[in-house]
Amino acid sequence: LSDLHELPEGWLATGPAFIGIGAPKCGTGWWYSLLLAHPQVVPNRANFPAAKELHYFVHFQSKPVSVADQLLYHQFFAAPPGAITGEFSTSYLAYPNCIEQVARAAPDAKILVMLRNPIDRMLSHLNHMQVNRAWWFEGVGTTQAKLFNHYPIYCEAAIHSLYAVGLRRLFRSYDRSQVLVLQYERCRQDPASELARTYRFLGLDDRFLPPDLQQKVNVFPYVLPRYTAEERQLLAAYFADDVAQTAELCPEIDLGLWRDFIHPTEE
Repeated sequence: LSDLHELPEGWLATGPAFIGIGAPKCGTGWWYSLLLAHPQVVPNRANFPAAKELHYFVHFQSKPVSVADQLLYHQFFAAPPGAITGEFSTSYLAYPNCIEQVARAAPDAKILVMLRNPIDRMLSHLNHMQVNRAWWFEGVGTTQAKLFNHYPIYCEAAIHSLYAVGLRRLFRSYDRSQVLVLQYERCRQDPASELARTYRFLGLDDRFLPPDLQQKVNVFPYVLPRYTAEERQLLAAYFADDVAQTAELCPEIDLGLWRDFIHPTEE
């Protein structure tokens, strides 16, 4: 309870109206900031800096979430009459058991998913880790640094770019009507329309337009080189099956915006 802001007078602990479950480095910080810009949306009660992402359910791993644990989670979400609140934890889509635990704790919540070309997402993830985690290894030997770069970080980045397994679990846990799948590239192309669609999905007034739709959030300069054409081809072959399954699960995904996965005969 020490992680909760005091409950304002007249507000009710409602549980989350929406939960974003992933994926990381797909513009979720940007999109969450646009949700908070809406006058009918208030921040959750978490009083730590990264309040957008509670990552509550990753702490349980294979342990079942008790009723008390679920009730505590609900306490993070309070709003005045006519407003809603939620969170966006990018770990939930890929992390084992999280979607199932989310569904037990918040079966009525609306679920947001943001997906991005898995190759671009992976490079952004690796870059983010280099900028934000590599400093842990400053002063250690070259061997430890190589282990950091080539084992846990590379595998973590690849796993978060594999969407289909998490999506199948999601659609077993939630009705399709409760899930909105957004495509990062489409949001960048037409943020006003995609944001209005998101507002409507959440039951909000979709006529509201934030003053700065393109404001960058949680962006770090690239310290890693961009992938070469050959590297992109290798990664496209690796991700091809998952992308095909993702497109089958989510027909709203426009593969024309993920050109690494379009064959010349399909153009």
